Formats: sequence, structure tokens, C-alpha cells
Amino acid sequence: MGKVTLRQIAERVGCSRSAVSYALRNSPDISPETRRRVLEVAEELGWRPNAELNLQMASVRRTMAAQQAPTLAVIINIPPEDLEVRSASPMHLRSATARAEELGFQVDVFNLWESPLTARRLKGVLHARGIKGIVFVGTITPPLPIEILEIGTEFTCAVAGIRFPHVPFHAAKSDLLAAGRISIQEIMNMGYKRPGIVISRTTDGLLDWGFSSGAYGGLLSVPAANRLPIHFIDREEPPGATEKWIREQKPDSILSLDVNHTTKVLKGMGAEIPLFSYDWFPEQEVEGGFDQIQWDVGRMAVHLVVDQLSRGEFGIPTTQHCLNVEGIWATREQYQESHFGGTSSPGEVV
Repeated sequence: MGKVTLRQIAERVGCSRSAVSYALRNSPDISPETRRRVLEVAEELGWRPNAELNLQMASVRRTMAAQQAPTLAVIINIPPEDLEVRSASPMHLRSATARAEELGFQVDVFNLWESPLTARRLKGVLHARGIKGIVFVGTITPPLPIEILEIGTEFTCAVAGIRFPHVPFHAAKSDLLAAGRISIQEIMNMGYKRPGIVISRTTDGLLDWGFSSGAYGGLLSVPAANRLPIHFIDREEPPGATEKWIREQKPDSILSLDVNHTTKVLKGMGAEIPLFSYDWFPEQEVEGGFDQIQWDVGRMAVHLVVDQLSRGEFGIPTTQHCLNVEGIWATREQYQESHFGGTSSPGEVV
């Protein structure tokens, strides 16, 4: 029998692929009954987790058993009130911290917004505490200062969420190329013919233009007559630009990276165009979207640090490795079908 897929398990259980994915990761967002049924069917079909990850974790356990667990630092730069929001950076912080603790590490979190430190002072604190490994949580607004990132040349580091070409540490991030391709295909599968794409130019640029690249790839599956130009928004956007784009292009559905902006425009127009999120969370008032599984990004950043520590590596690696976490498509109906309320706190998924 070939490799068992999430689709096969979902069809047998009678639920969505996203529900299967959550259940196999023991997410508290999934109902106990659904989790139990998914695990039973997965066992019956002979599903097995990723073998490469199992080998990596076996190496981690051997390393941890052979020496006293060190302390890892997790460094972020974000206002305290934003930590309570269910978005990428707070989830990267929580998941990296949780995964490091699961592996037996102690974790020191440094939020530069709350406790500003110069690069020299922070480096001194890390050395004084005997910290060898760092997970930098990449943030867009405000960004991590470059001088803070540069202290990592004396430590073993990885970045969660963003790739920094000028400081090329290993990085774990969402697979944005897959996000665009999968999202547009799923929207087309739902019967929509003219999907429109709204993307924040600033965010996209800081993420290597990954969102637009994925969208351009996905749009190749749309017949040329229905292939709409991507609408980029930024702080300098003229008033009414998005509304003008909608009226001129006449999309029958919209995939947006800035759900709040697009929702406001649609309400102002009185337009009832189905809205989907390019970075989906259950709290968003949209039809569905692409769940980038941000929780796994922070976890994988920890694995990148631990793997380097086990080999005694530090500083800028010879070759930068980027671990892309591919997300899953989720709709409001699927989520309501498989979850009770969807109100779990960020960072509770394990």
C-alpha cells in the first residue's frame, strides 16, 4: 500500500483534511470525538508520521540525554498588546518556547519592545547566562534591528517567519508559493471563475515577494480571460483605489492578505463578494482561507537550532537552509463542522 494521505483519512472519517491535520497534531481546537476517530482510522490505514523528523528527534533525544540541557534564547520585538493577538509572530514565539521546553531546554525570552537592549548589552547578557542557541522571531512592524540580528554570528541561530538574506541564518517559514497555488486552486474548485487577489506591498516585499509569486503561479490555472491583475495596497494608496479596482475588474471572489482593509472596502461599497484570507485564522470574518500553520513555524525554528547545536555549529552557516512549512486550505464550514467554537487561545496547539 502506498503512502497514506490526509485526504484518504478525511474521506474515511467524513471530515475535512484540515480537521485531520489538527487531530494528528493533537490540537485542542479539534473535538475529542473527532480526534479519537481520526487517530483510529489513521492507525487502521497504516498512516505514519514523517520519517525524517523522527530521525531528527531521535538525534535530539540522544544529545539531550548525554548532556545537561542548555538554555535557549527567543528574541522578539513586538508591543505587549500584540502578543495577545492570534497572528504569526506571537504564535511563532509561543510555539518556539513550548517546543524548546518539550525538548528539555530552559527558555529565556527577550522582548526588545518591552525591555530595550543595545546589541552589545544583549550579547553580554547571553554570554553571561551561558546561552548558546537563539531563535529570532522575525517581525515586520516593528522589525528586528539589524544590529540585534548580527550578534547571532557568535551563537547558534535560526529565524522563525522571515528569511534575512543579509544575515543568512537558517530559517523556518511558511511556504508562500504553495499558499498562492493552493488557495487559487481551491477557490476555483468552489466554482468561482474570476478570483481577485489583494496583497500588502510592504508585507510582500519583506517576505521576498512570496505572496505575489505564489499568486502569480496560481493564476496560471485561471483562463486568460478571467485572469485579473493583482491589486497591491500600501500606506500611500490613493483613497478609493481598492474600490476602483473591484469595480473595474469585477472579481467574483477575493483572496486578501489584508482582510481588515478589504472588508472595510466591501462594506463601504455594499458589495457581497466572498472574501478569503491569505493568512487565515478562525476569528476572521471570512469564508475561509489558507491556514499557514504558523504554530509549526516556531517549532521548526527550534529544530534548526538544536540540530546545529548537536553538531557544534555556530555563526553564519556555509549554506543557508530554509525550511518551508506548507499550510492547508480551510473554509468556515469545515471549521464549524470540526471545532467547538474555535476560541482556543493562541499557542495552545501541540
